[in-house]
Amino acid sequence: MKIKLFSRKTKPDIPTSSFADVAFLLLVFFILTTVIAISKGIGYSVPKQSEETESYIPGIYIYISDRGNVFIDGREATPQGIKQYCREKITINPNKPVIIHCDPDQQYQGFITILDKIKQLENELYQTYNKNRPLTEQKRIHIVIPSSEEGVRYGLMISRNKKSGL
Repeated sequence: MKIKLFSRKTKPDIPTSSFADVAFLLLVFFILTTVIAISKGIGYSVPKQSEETESYIPGIYIYISDRGNVFIDGREATPQGIKQYCREKITINPNKPVIIHCDPDQQYQGFITILDKIKQLENELYQTYNKNRPLTEQKRIHIVIPSSEEGVRYGLMISRNKKSGL
């Protein structure tokens, strides 16, 4: 009977346990020694502040109550009266915004009626100007629909301005 002798041949290998350490040290070395160029960006000059302050232009404030009553700048009005009032104010100052604040308990129809009147007015005022112009160049009435919190602030601001005479 033959006896097999097992010879344990070990394969040569390279110890890899320190490769991670060496790689980490090289990474840290290059991070610390790299010089990062910082650009100054685009040079610009800011104009000096003028002594004239822009005047505050109060908007046309329309409030629709929960009962359907419509108030414009604190006075009760009809939808047709709103259209006429806005026409007078917007022809004087075309940049005057129209703020439509609706009570949360009011139905949508009351809001839509007022919005339709303002859009009709916009079409009447700017129809000839906007006729052949692209959409981006057309004149529009600036309509603002505030959130509930903003609406409360607008209402308070209007009442303060009425008291102070603005």
